Amino acid sequence: MSLRCMSSTKTSQKNTESSNNDYMTKTQPKKKARIDPTAKRPNQICDPYGQNGQPLSYTEANLNLQTILHSRWHLVLSHHEQSSSSSTHDDTNSNEHKKPKSIRTEFHHTDFYTASKFISQLAALAHNHHHYPKLTLERRLFKKEKCWKIVSRVDLCTVALGGLSYHDFHLGMLIDLEVERDAVRDLWLDDEK
Repeated sequence: MSLRCMSSTKTSQKNTESSNNDYMTKTQPKKKARIDPTAKRPNQICDPYGQNGQPLSYTEANLNLQTILHSRWHLVLSHHEQSSSSSTHDDTNSNEHKKPKSIRTEFHHTDFYTASKFISQLAALAHNHHHYPKLTLERRLFKKEKCWKIVSRVDLCTVALGGLSYHDFHLGMLIDLEVERDAVRDLWLDDEK
């Protein structure tokens, strides 16, 4: 068989395959367009937090905060205000309509190097659970005590919801367990003692 015949045979095979593909696409029902899983907000098809795309209300967040987490955690209602977990009844009524932005805690350290090791431990924990908090490390002046302290701050929130999800409280519980491990316990100062 000559090269010319071989090439024409291959061309006829390609034509047969393409006509088969055309037949398959005409007879199969069209699939719905896929929703982008990286979309900014959860939708009816993709709701990984199980909250219908809505952040937790103040009441739900405060209940979780009081029952699950250590007392060092606090609700953050906006970027500037912070609500204590031990709020009075009047405070609760005034905050009912607000949705908390995050939950926050702080740890004090002896030096910057120890604090950075502590932050690395929390970063590894967060990475393993695919939920990423805002971790901040700073040297802060405490005017009442007239001294500088090294402070690490952990802010937990779900950016896709614009507030809190149950994942934030779950990671908060894991952080509470992690900081009490002997290897990590030596990296921060307990102010309650």
